[in-house]
Amino acid sequence: MALKNILLDRDGTLIVEKHYLSDPAQVALVPGAGEALAAVRQAGMKLFVVTNQSGIGRGYYGEEDFQAVQARLGQLLAAYGVALEGVAHCPHDPAEYCSCRKPGPGLWQTLSAVHGLKPEETAMVGDNASDVAFGLTCGMAESILVLTGHGQRFATELGLPELTSPWLRLDRSAVAHTPQGDRSGAWQPLAQEQCAGRHPASPNQRRQVHLPPQGQQPFGCPPAAAKPLEPAQPAVLLPTALAKDLPAAVAYLLARPDVSP
Repeated sequence: MALKNILLDRDGTLIVEKHYLSDPAQVALVPGAGEALAAVRQAGMKLFVVTNQSGIGRGYYGEEDFQAVQARLGQLLAAYGVALEGVAHCPHDPAEYCSCRKPGPGLWQTLSAVHGLKPEETAMVGDNASDVAFGLTCGMAESILVLTGHGQRFATELGLPELTSPWLRLDRSAVAHTPQGDRSGAWQPLAQEQCAGRHPASPNQRRQVHLPPQGQQPFGCPPAAAKPLEPAQPAVLLPTALAKDLPAAVAYLLARPDVSP
């Protein structure tokens, strides 16, 4: 099925990472992003933003500040003839354990319901392991990690190969799974302080997505008191591709045989 939609993380992926960004004057596109997204639009694909904004829930800035930053982003993109089809954000503090904070599915559910999106027609691009997990657990056709923002750190933590070209398609089957005979700790809920940063301490935990028994809502970190989940098989937290930045990720996606130039 043809690729029709690209979901973008915002901070560190589409725009230059700024710690808890709330000032529109500080918004800057990642170099080459405007031209790359213009090529995406010319190929007939739609663009969306999905972003965790815990600064709102933490009280660092308000919803109006977020909207002001978005308005400035829209101005910068408009200079390249680019417009976003939709934006979905999570305003919650991680301690609230909501379902809309990536890698939870809430932002995807919102956009897919409003815009009729299908996961097999959609790609996710982000600089965080939570972006990768979000794309994978929502069943998207691609889930790409870029090395801008926090991406290089997560690539190192995940043991991904060094990038020697603008982008690299990854063989997800080559990543070691937790041995079936040694699952100690692999499925324990993360402690609250680990959940807050989405940075599990164990290499095995970093490579896992907590998948639920059928019918349960597992997404996001469970409270520390929750019972361990017991999925039948671990899922690898590995992106489908690695790219040096957003323009490289776009080049990778435009090279897919199901995308019209």
